[in-house]
Amino acid sequence: MEKRIIKAERRLLNGKHSVKENRKLGTVPGVLYGNKVGNIAISISEKDFRNLGGSQLIEIMLSGGSYPAMVREVQKHPISGRISHVDLQQVDIDKKVKTVLAVRTAGEPAVLHAGGVLHLGERELEVEAYPENLPAFLEADISTFVVGQKYTIADLQQAYPKIKIISDPDSLVASIAQARAEEITEIEVQPEIEEGAATERGAETEKENE
Repeated sequence: MEKRIIKAERRLLNGKHSVKENRKLGTVPGVLYGNKVGNIAISISEKDFRNLGGSQLIEIMLSGGSYPAMVREVQKHPISGRISHVDLQQVDIDKKVKTVLAVRTAGEPAVLHAGGVLHLGERELEVEAYPENLPAFLEADISTFVVGQKYTIADLQQAYPKIKIISDPDSLVASIAQARAEEITEIEVQPEIEEGAATERGAETEKENE
């Protein structure tokens, strides 16, 4: 996966005033930590964090050096939703790391328009891999699915051979089921009942007119 390069500046720890100034400038306060860097208070452009996957490998550029890192936590304002603080962990690209990835489905099976019902299973999974092999999320392609077909962790593992999914391979990611027969019958029969009722009402009207 392509690594993103993000420029950062060292941030002075002098209280709330510093945080407010960062926000006015469109930057986000954060911390970069790790065995090689210790703890460094930093500020980063807020726009650099847009559409950035939580597990994506990034390169933090600071005066004096650059560091491969991963986003470990993003805090947001409860009302505005704007990013208020980020935690970045410096990683060793030669060592595997564990993290949690979101699971998404891709594609829309034609059977969904013919009575099929999509059931979703696992939405987040713990994985282990070298940082450069970590995707932003895991994607399960269900575009060609038919009724009765299932997508399991084992299927997802085959799609991502460079990572190890730490979960039961038989666990369900997605499946397609048929709508319940009674629901289909109710939908089909209802118009006939209404038509019959209308006929009976018409006959009663004729008798009254006689």
